[in-house]
Amino acid sequence: MKLDFIYKFIANVQNTFLGTNNSLNYRAKLIASMVAVLKDNKPELDNIIRDISNEIYKKKLQREIFLVTIKDYILIARSDCLGVDKLLKDILKLTKQNPKYINKINFVQLDKLILRKHSKENEIEIENYAQIRVLEFLKNEVIK
Repeated sequence: MKLDFIYKFIANVQNTFLGTNNSLNYRAKLIASMVAVLKDNKPELDNIIRDISNEIYKKKLQREIFLVTIKDYILIARSDCLGVDKLLKDILKLTKQNPKYINKINFVQLDKLILRKHSKENEIEIENYAQIRVLEFLKNEVIK
């Protein structure tokens, strides 16, 4: 918990004096939009998000700032009934402003965040179709 505070402090200082890292924020918004549509915190998602951050950022400080940023976006999105919609609109706006952000969207990583449950006889069922809707929005509206 104390480390979270330190990383949040470093992220705020970085944003204040160096400007925001739009690429980091963009990726954080992508992941947060996939997680924020779920109403409850799922502990298994924390490990998946940490694995994704390890794939994206090699330096520990960047990874931790990335994780804190994701958590912040999730909290903000869940506190507002239209929070996920706002995140998705912002993703769309940022992509139009900077088209090379499309390369930052990794559907393999986002697919890892979709919660699945095993039902009878090796059938896999998706727990929450809102996550699928977020992916469809990204595929149909953001990447045209």
